[in-house]
Amino acid sequence: MIGSFYSIENKFDSIDRRFDVIGARMDSTDAKIDGHHKEVMDRFNKLELDQDFIREKASRNERAGAYY
Repeated sequence: MIGSFYSIENKFDSIDRRFDVIGARMDSTDAKIDGHHKEVMDRFNKLELDQDFIREKASRNERAGAYY
């Protein structure tokens, strides 16, 4: 009876270790996703700044009569 108890306890310990590994992998994946999201948002913000700069430059040129 005691042997089967230890066998069951060992199986639960094994399952716990597997969940720990899965949890660590999920944390790693979340960190990678967060890093990629930050990189994408940084690029998006740079594109918005570039567009603002281009619009402002075009507006200044238009006011200066460069397109007439």
